[in-house]
Amino acid sequence: MGHLLDLGTCVATPEALARHSGAGQAASEFPERDRRLDPGDLDGGDEAADRRALCDDSRIFPAFTTKDGERLWVITEAIGVDDRRASTCVMDPASY
Repeated sequence: MGHLLDLGTCVATPEALARHSGAGQAASEFPERDRRLDPGDLDGGDEAADRRALCDDSRIFPAFTTKDGERLWVITEAIGVDDRRASTCVMDPASY
C-alpha cells in the first residue's frame, strides 16, 4: 500500500468546507490524498520540501484544487514532543 501519513485530528475551515461542497466533493477527499502523500498541485520545490518533512518531522503542506478551480491547502503539523503529528487543517489560502 505504501507509506501513509498520520494526520492527527483533522479539521477544516468553514470556507474550505463550503468550497468542497460547492464543487460536489467530499470534505475528506484532500486529507485522504494527503494521508497517501499525494503532493497535489505543488511545484517540484514544494513537493521536495514535503518529502524532506517526512525525514525531519517538519510541517507538511500540500495544495489541491477543487473541481471548481478553487485552491485549498492541507497543513499537517510538525511532529511535536509527543512524537506525533497532532492535527491537520484544510483551509483556503485567504484563511492562512
